[in-house]
Amino acid sequence: MAKKKQTRKQSRKELLKEEDAFIDAANQSIEWVDKNKNLVIVLTIGLATAVALGWGGMEVMALEKSESSGALEAAMSILSAEVALDASEAAPDATPPVFGTDAARLTASRVALEGVVASGSSVADIARFYAAGTQVKLGDTDAALASFTGLVDSLNSQSSLYFLAVERLALL
Repeated sequence: MAKKKQTRKQSRKELLKEEDAFIDAANQSIEWVDKNKNLVIVLTIGLATAVALGWGGMEVMALEKSESSGALEAAMSILSAEVALDASEAAPDATPPVFGTDAARLTASRVALEGVVASGSSVADIARFYAAGTQVKLGDTDAALASFTGLVDSLNSQSSLYFLAVERLALL
């Protein structure tokens, strides 16, 4: 039995002495990297910089979306705020706000929604839709007609908001 183990070891040693394509390719790669160290360093730094810039850009966009969504949420809370039965109980700065009249609530929400639109954020189209809706409720149909027409012209026809804007435009 001892003889069989010895032959196996010898045959393994003999196999390691034979040329291997994988080992040759690895050795050639190591030699190329050794010759071109500066190029490899520059490429590594360039790749790391590109990844960092891409990641940073995505984080900035996510932060912007978060801020614009928060602004839209605040405007929508004003739009859905309560109207006090007695004007003396109005507290528009409270949380949640309470307005003295429905017109005051709609005007405040329109101002907040137009602020979201002016920011040019990713939710600006939704804010434009709701702002035009407040114009309708306030009785300013000419301004609402212009707002809905502008919204329809700027939206993609595949958008679900496009359908709603066209519907509201047709109702006006």
